[in-house]
Amino acid sequence: DVELVATATELAAADAALASLFPGRPDAGPSTPLLVLNDNSASGTARAWGGEKLAGLARWLAERLPRARILIHCGPADRDQARAVVVAAAHPAVAGLHDIADLPIGLSKGIFARAALAVSSDSGPRHIAAAFGVPTVASMGPTNPRVGRSDPTGCVEIRLDLPCSPCGARECPLGHH
Repeated sequence: DVELVATATELAAADAALASLFPGRPDAGPSTPLLVLNDNSASGTARAWGGEKLAGLARWLAERLPRARILIHCGPADRDQARAVVVAAAHPAVAGLHDIADLPIGLSKGIFARAALAVSSDSGPRHIAAAFGVPTVASMGPTNPRVGRSDPTGCVEIRLDLPCSPCGARECPLGHH
């Protein structure tokens, strides 16, 4: 069996990043759950849900779960998008990785290892979350839902049943997101 693990160094880096992003809200387990939201993909924008929608979800979660820490995940190429989501969410419980200087995959592993829930586009971070057994909601875009499934018991996949889907396109010429 293949198993994904986060090293002690990766977990410590995640803990340090979370402490800097959520000062005064230490990780106290279930009393301050970490919810990680991701809406990017190296495979094009067709898999993205959209920054405004993600910001709305972040705000909705923050209002309903006042002790939660809501983290907008991003990679180095997605910093501007993550920053815009945090600004649009306009809630103190919502922070993003966009200003963290170094964003190696190990930091993502440590972050998802600490998460109580993940919401992600159909991209690598959703698979990382699933590998750590994190309950995950994945918004499926142009990808065939039968291909690349992470964890059918711990990952709920949502998608629009469109006549053109699954097309596999990197960019949607019809604007279906």
